[in-house]
Amino acid sequence: MYRIKGKGLVLIMASLLIFTGCGRKWKKTSETLFTLEVLPMTPYIDYLSITGGTLKLEKFVFDGTRKQGSAVYFEDNFPDNQAIIDMATGTTTPPLYYDLPQGTYDNMRIGLHFDKEDSNNSLRLNGVYTNKEAGTKHNFILQIEDKLVSEITAQNLNGDNSIVIIAEEMTNAKIQLDVKEWFALVPSSMLTNAFSGSKASIVISKTQNSDIYALIAGRIGIGDRVVFE
Repeated sequence: MYRIKGKGLVLIMASLLIFTGCGRKWKKTSETLFTLEVLPMTPYIDYLSITGGTLKLEKFVFDGTRKQGSAVYFEDNFPDNQAIIDMATGTTTPPLYYDLPQGTYDNMRIGLHFDKEDSNNSLRLNGVYTNKEAGTKHNFILQIEDKLVSEITAQNLNGDNSIVIIAEEMTNAKIQLDVKEWFALVPSSMLTNAFSGSKASIVISKTQNSDIYALIAGRIGIGDRVVFE
């Protein structure tokens, strides 16, 4: 679950990688690519759909323990929030490639720190609200300006926490955002009211439609996962 923190409260450290004391055979690595996936809203919330958006990644943190070797820890910092995650395609610029030491990880945690750059947003989510009674569609933009910090325990495709990294084999991991959980407390009637007066689109932020924002902000990160394929 994300924790919203005030500006400047998160310590910024240089990138580092520590894995000492393990045998030579456990020092081989696997190139691992992390991409993003926005999980579908339907059939759970059938009046909302997500069309895109961006996340600004400030720092990526990896912390894992292995059965065969010592623990692995590193931080990758992105100056000026230059790592941009496209929520429509799931790609990050630059790509999140890391050489992970081989082994069986029984506790792997991924830390994601999102922060705004200058006056922009740490998260911008674009979507469409369908008013089924009126038969109309309306665009909305969710804007989060606060720093977002997520700490997620990674899992495999079976849903457990044992993850095997095989040396010299490409590994893929998906950061899955469960957006339906973010909007779970927002009834369709509230969105209908927000679009009253023939508004084609609205912004949901601290200062605009703040009642809807308050229901969403505290739930951002609930249900999110990191899944190794």
